[in-house]
Amino acid sequence: MTTTGYLQASDRPDGISSIVLLFILLIGLIIVFSLVGYLVSSAVERGSLPKTASAWLQAFAVLLGGATVVMYMLGAGSLIFMEEPDMQSACRTAGGATHHDQVDGYDGRYFPPRFLCRLRGGGSYTAQVPGYVNPSLIVLSSLTVACAGASWITRPKAAADNTPHVKAI
Repeated sequence: MTTTGYLQASDRPDGISSIVLLFILLIGLIIVFSLVGYLVSSAVERGSLPKTASAWLQAFAVLLGGATVVMYMLGAGSLIFMEEPDMQSACRTAGGATHHDQVDGYDGRYFPPRFLCRLRGGGSYTAQVPGYVNPSLIVLSSLTVACAGASWITRPKAAADNTPHVKAI
């Protein structure tokens, strides 16, 4: 229990743990900074922008991967410090007065990031996480995999060693 007397999501057995979300956001920040550092160091090492289609696709895959992580962090960040009144108001806002009277409990998920308002008669509806987050995660992660795969397919092939080998006596 907090000093306000309200339960935090981390205090509820069926809620989302704020500590876990903090670690997820920290790991997400590390990943985003690492990906940006990789792109910058690659450009500095080459001394210019990518020259081949494979290098461009690889850079796009890294950028899209970073965008996917940022979008996930946006969804997870909207849940991080939810207390009992925040949960109630999120359910009231998302479901209106008709559904809010039937709310029996709350349920949170880390992947995909979502907050569910459970109803007494069964069923639930989503609240709190912006509606564009999860569809964006699907699109961005699919584009990341597609660009990475295309980069791998179009990579320069190593030349085969066709020189005759002479055995030494």
